[in-house]
Amino acid sequence: MPEMIDLAWRCGFAVAGSHEASLDEWDDFESAHVARYSNWLADHPPDHPDSAEVTSLALKQTRAYHQGYRGVLGMAYLRLLAV
Repeated sequence: MPEMIDLAWRCGFAVAGSHEASLDEWDDFESAHVARYSNWLADHPPDHPDSAEVTSLALKQTRAYHQGYRGVLGMAYLRLLAV
């Protein structure tokens, strides 16, 4: 977080607030990301030409998060003001 705040300042922004996301917030973010694939699959027939690719992308993202970088990468929010 300190490096990201320093970068914001160097890029010409004043940092008016910061927040490091909890693991629950990170889970919500990732779940919403994967939900777009699930929603697409629910809205299209299983024999749609893109169904296999969308299913593969959903599984790849879910596995990468839950079996890979969950708890390793973080997420933060900065409220920036142009100065």
